[in-house]
Amino acid sequence: HTSWREIGPVSKEIREELWTRFKNASAVINKKYQSFFEERKANEKKNAEGKEALCVKIEAISTDNLKTYAA
Repeated sequence: HTSWREIGPVSKEIREELWTRFKNASAVINKKYQSFFEERKANEKKNAEGKEALCVKIEAISTDNLKTYAA
């Protein structure tokens, strides 16, 4: 919106039409942007849950009774 304001005013006859076009185009871009980051956040949450589960699993293994590291 900064660039929109920096360009300067236009005549009243086309002001509303141009603003509506700009606003609609911006809304499409913002929806895609928001969708991308929502999906990314969901993936990060899923990854964090997987890593948390792995930490719990590894921490549950007691090394006190191990005589060798062979499987």
